[in-house]
Amino acid sequence: GTVAAPPIALIGGLFSLTVIEFSLRVDRLVSVIEELLKVDGITVTPSVKTDRGTIDLLVQTPDRRCFAFALKSKKDSRVKWREDRQDFFATSPGKGKMPVVKKWSDLTKTAQNLNTRTLSLKKEKSYLLRGSKNIITKAIILTSKTTVDPNNDSSLFVDFGQTKALRVHVGSYIYMIERAEILKFIAPVEKS
Repeated sequence: GTVAAPPIALIGGLFSLTVIEFSLRVDRLVSVIEELLKVDGITVTPSVKTDRGTIDLLVQTPDRRCFAFALKSKKDSRVKWREDRQDFFATSPGKGKMPVVKKWSDLTKTAQNLNTRTLSLKKEKSYLLRGSKNIITKAIILTSKTTVDPNNDSSLFVDFGQTKALRVHVGSYIYMIERAEILKFIAPVEKS
């Protein structure tokens, strides 16, 4: 019994981590979907499988624009894109007065994966794109307490929809916004 207990405890611990990660992922999806469903006539498809992996959310607006979203969070942190390093960094509060800055390579990989998965979806001529304008806007939605660092290079912020979004080039252009801005992001541009 004593020999088997540590491996069983390890397996139980890994299983509980997997369940926690899964529930956090579902919470992120639900919070974003609830926000999106405030728009009449919108089509939201979660977890779209392609031969290159899964797109967290595929959204088609009533005016036939299409969006592919990846949802990410990293506790209480601000995200910054470093053009010179071609990578994302997350700044979080430290225990003292100094903030902690760490490379967030997983976010860069998420952006690259979103590119390849979106291309794969277009090549598969998915029924999900029927009636769309065949242009898919790709964006990473930051959820929970994760935010876009306002100190990013100002030239990286662009007007999109009815808000400003961080736009970076990672194979192709990817936008980054916070969950609270998603409805302004997908809103059509008001013509004056």
